[in-house]
Amino acid sequence: MRSLRIEDGRIWSGHFIFIRDARSLSDVKFLEVLKLRGYKPDSEPCFPLRYAHIMRASDWSGFADDWYYTAYNSGVIADAVSRLACNYEVLRLAIGDADQSFEFYHFVDGKLHRGFHFHDYAGKSSVMLDSGSPLKCECAFELGSDPWPFLCAVTEELGIDCHAMAKDVSSYSRSYKRRWQLFTK
Repeated sequence: MRSLRIEDGRIWSGHFIFIRDARSLSDVKFLEVLKLRGYKPDSEPCFPLRYAHIMRASDWSGFADDWYYTAYNSGVIADAVSRLACNYEVLRLAIGDADQSFEFYHFVDGKLHRGFHFHDYAGKSSVMLDSGSPLKCECAFELGSDPWPFLCAVTEELGIDCHAMAKDVSSYSRSYKRRWQLFTK
């Protein structure tokens, strides 16, 4: 199964990080800041490899996580985003893999400008974070509905051209051995 999935002209992933860097941050440095070491260029990474996609359009660069949510679950991503936010405008967003949960954090000048986290799991939902002034696109969103169109609207409002980014993608992967495979030799 190929890792790069594009629907309606957008890369599909459960976790994205966008930075307004005017292409000043190399792919290698971007992955390094996210603590994703050992990733090598790979024109078509396939499941079950761990992979990452770096996208570029205009003055924005983007990172799309793999379907394992490797960066999202790494435990260091919040710190990495904070470090990026010291030098760049940053948007981080994530969508639940089996529910209607979503979150997004928009940083400007090193500070959280807007943050929203909606948790919706097993029929229980709650707003975990609602910080800063809402974006214009938020008035059209209904909590508990499909969050993908809403998160696309967030990127559009901030001037991130995800359609153009889907045309300028570099993919990276690293091999991964399951623990049980380590003991089968």
